[in-house]
Amino acid sequence: LAAGASLLAAQAGAGGEVDRAFHFAGGLHHAMPGRASGFCYVNDAVLATMHLRSRGLRVAYVDIDAHHGDGVQFAFYDDPKVLTISTHERGDRLFPGTGFVVEMGEGEGLGYSVNVPLQPLTDDSVYHEAFEAVVPPLVTAFQPDALVIQLGIDSHRTDPLTHLSLTVQGFD
Repeated sequence: LAAGASLLAAQAGAGGEVDRAFHFAGGLHHAMPGRASGFCYVNDAVLATMHLRSRGLRVAYVDIDAHHGDGVQFAFYDDPKVLTISTHERGDRLFPGTGFVVEMGEGEGLGYSVNVPLQPLTDDSVYHEAFEAVVPPLVTAFQPDALVIQLGIDSHRTDPLTHLSLTVQGFD
């Protein structure tokens, strides 16, 4: 169901049936091709992006979870038709231990993986400034045909597993 709903959303979007689709239980961005990782057993974002790519679309993937979107970055690390952007708590401080600024892609995909690692206790004002400085300009320059967005809420200041300090207002 987790994968199916994201695939259905991608199919409906690529087919012009909808302008936007939201999968409440999606965002399992850590799963890898041969193994589960970080509570994720299937990577619905990768499957949705793969479907969009199979239709010839350029895709921008934006991930605002406190954890780096490693499974999605890994899946498209050499693909210049997929731009991955992840804002997350620093990889040396939090699982999965990736998402450093030097992780920029490889081969033809070099420059299409972008990471914005944040310091622990990053608050709304710092997050907003970092997001606005990086995400909109890159997405605009990339000119994607489709967006896949992972809207993790674990950046909230009350999340017991992470160390960021966003409030509900910080997510708007």
